[in-house]
Amino acid sequence: RMLCNWLPHAMKKDEEGAVRAALTNLTDRFVCIGVTERFDPSLALLAHRLQWQRTWYLRKRNRAERRSRQIKAADLSASSLEIVRENTRCDQIIYQFAQRRLDAEIRALGEQALPSLTPPQRLARWLGSQILRRRAA
Repeated sequence: RMLCNWLPHAMKKDEEGAVRAALTNLTDRFVCIGVTERFDPSLALLAHRLQWQRTWYLRKRNRAERRSRQIKAADLSASSLEIVRENTRCDQIIYQFAQRRLDAEIRALGEQALPSLTPPQRLARWLGSQILRRRAA
Protein backbone atom coordinates (compact mmCIF):
# COMPACT_ATOMS: atom_id res chain seq x y z
CA ARG A 1 0.00 0.00 0.00
CA MET A 2 2.76 2.40 0.91
CA LEU A 3 4.72 1.81 -2.27
CA CYS A 4 1.91 2.62 -4.67
CA ASN A 5 0.58 5.53 -2.56
CA TRP A 6 -3.01 4.53 -3.29
CA LEU A 7 -5.93 4.31 -0.90
CA PRO A 8 -6.98 0.74 0.01
CA HIS A 9 -10.33 0.90 -1.82
CA ALA A 10 -8.59 2.05 -5.03
CA MET A 11 -6.09 -0.79 -4.74
CA LYS A 12 -8.85 -3.38 -4.47
CA LYS A 13 -10.51 -2.04 -7.60
CA ASP A 14 -7.31 -2.10 -9.66
CA GLU A 15 -4.64 -4.38 -8.20
CA GLU A 16 -2.62 -4.48 -11.42
CA GLY A 17 -2.56 -0.68 -11.59
CA ALA A 18 -1.50 -0.52 -7.95
CA VAL A 19 1.35 -2.96 -8.62
CA ARG A 20 2.45 -0.96 -11.68
CA ALA A 21 2.40 2.23 -9.58
CA ALA A 22 4.45 0.54 -6.84
CA LEU A 23 7.04 -0.73 -9.34
CA THR A 24 7.25 2.71 -10.96
CA ASN A 25 7.79 4.32 -7.56
CA LEU A 26 10.49 1.78 -6.67
CA THR A 27 12.25 2.48 -9.95
CA ASP A 28 11.91 6.26 -10.00
CA ARG A 29 12.00 7.34 -6.36
CA PHE A 30 14.48 5.08 -4.59
CA VAL A 31 18.26 5.11 -4.81
CA CYS A 32 18.45 1.41 -4.12
CA ILE A 33 16.18 -1.56 -3.57
CA GLY A 34 17.12 -4.20 -1.02
CA VAL A 35 15.52 -7.24 0.52
CA THR A 36 15.68 -8.40 4.11
CA GLU A 37 16.76 -11.94 3.29
CA ARG A 38 19.78 -10.49 1.49
CA PHE A 39 20.59 -7.76 3.98
CA ASP A 40 24.38 -7.76 3.52
CA PRO A 41 24.44 -7.24 -0.26
CA SER A 42 21.49 -4.83 0.01
CA LEU A 43 23.36 -2.71 2.56
CA ALA A 44 26.58 -2.88 0.54
CA LEU A 45 24.74 -1.68 -2.58
CA LEU A 46 23.13 1.15 -0.61
CA ALA A 47 26.54 2.16 0.75
CA HIS A 48 27.92 2.20 -2.79
CA ARG A 49 25.02 4.29 -4.13
CA LEU A 50 25.29 6.83 -1.29
CA GLN A 51 29.12 6.80 -1.41
CA TRP A 52 29.48 6.00 2.27
CA GLN A 53 33.13 5.82 3.26
CA ARG A 54 32.53 3.26 5.98
CA THR A 55 29.57 0.99 6.53
CA TRP A 56 29.26 -0.23 10.09
CA TYR A 57 26.60 -2.50 11.43
CA LEU A 58 26.05 -5.23 13.95
CA ARG A 59 24.82 -8.52 12.59
CA LYS A 60 22.29 -9.67 15.12
CA ARG A 61 20.35 -12.79 14.37
CA ASN A 62 18.20 -14.91 16.60
CA ARG A 63 17.41 -17.78 14.30
CA ALA A 64 16.06 -20.14 16.98
CA GLU A 65 13.43 -17.64 18.12
CA ARG A 66 12.45 -16.80 14.55
CA ARG A 67 12.10 -20.46 13.55
CA SER A 68 9.81 -21.27 16.45
CA ARG A 69 7.31 -18.59 15.38
CA GLN A 70 7.56 -19.20 11.65
CA ILE A 71 4.69 -20.93 9.89
CA LYS A 72 5.80 -23.08 6.99
CA ALA A 73 3.76 -23.70 3.86
CA ALA A 74 3.80 -27.42 4.66
CA ASP A 75 1.95 -26.68 7.93
CA LEU A 76 -1.02 -25.19 6.07
CA SER A 77 -3.91 -26.94 4.41
CA ALA A 78 -4.21 -26.60 0.65
CA SER A 79 -7.16 -24.22 1.02
CA SER A 80 -5.31 -22.05 3.58
CA LEU A 81 -2.23 -21.94 1.38
CA GLU A 82 -4.36 -20.83 -1.57
CA ILE A 83 -5.87 -18.03 0.54
CA VAL A 84 -2.40 -16.84 1.58
CA ARG A 85 -1.18 -16.91 -2.03
CA GLU A 86 -4.23 -15.02 -3.27
CA ASN A 87 -3.90 -12.35 -0.57
CA THR A 88 -0.17 -11.84 -1.14
CA ARG A 89 -0.16 -12.04 -4.94
CA CYS A 90 0.69 -8.34 -5.40
CA ASP A 91 3.34 -8.49 -2.67
CA GLN A 92 4.98 -11.46 -4.38
CA ILE A 93 5.15 -9.62 -7.72
CA ILE A 94 6.82 -6.64 -6.05
CA TYR A 95 9.17 -8.88 -4.04
CA GLN A 96 10.26 -10.79 -7.16
CA PHE A 97 10.87 -7.47 -8.92
CA ALA A 98 13.02 -6.31 -6.00
CA GLN A 99 15.01 -9.58 -6.05
CA ARG A 100 15.65 -9.32 -9.80
CA ARG A 101 16.58 -5.65 -9.53
CA LEU A 102 19.03 -6.31 -6.69
CA ASP A 103 20.61 -9.17 -8.64
CA ALA A 104 20.94 -7.04 -11.77
CA GLU A 105 22.48 -4.08 -9.95
CA ILE A 106 25.01 -6.25 -8.13
CA ARG A 107 25.85 -8.07 -11.37
CA ALA A 108 26.28 -4.74 -13.22
CA LEU A 109 28.63 -3.38 -10.56
CA GLY A 110 30.41 -6.60 -9.88
CA GLU A 111 30.63 -8.00 -6.37
CA GLN A 112 34.16 -6.57 -6.01
CA ALA A 113 32.90 -3.00 -6.48
CA LEU A 114 30.64 -3.20 -3.46
CA PRO A 115 32.12 -1.84 -0.25
CA SER A 116 32.89 -4.31 2.46
CA LEU A 117 30.86 -4.15 5.62
CA THR A 118 32.97 -3.36 8.63
CA PRO A 119 32.68 -5.63 11.67
CA PRO A 120 31.91 -4.03 15.05
CA GLN A 121 35.43 -4.63 16.44
CA ARG A 122 36.89 -2.33 13.80
CA LEU A 123 34.16 0.21 14.54
CA ALA A 124 35.18 0.27 18.21
CA ARG A 125 38.85 0.77 17.30
CA TRP A 126 38.03 3.51 14.80
CA LEU A 127 35.73 5.34 17.22
CA GLY A 128 38.41 5.11 19.92
CA SER A 129 41.01 6.61 17.57
CA GLN A 130 38.62 9.47 16.68
CA ILE A 131 38.01 10.24 20.34
CA LEU A 132 41.74 10.23 21.12
CA ARG A 133 42.45 12.43 18.11
CA ARG A 134 39.87 15.02 19.23
CA ARG A 135 41.19 15.04 22.78
CA ALA A 136 44.73 15.63 21.53
CA ALA A 137 43.63 18.58 19.37
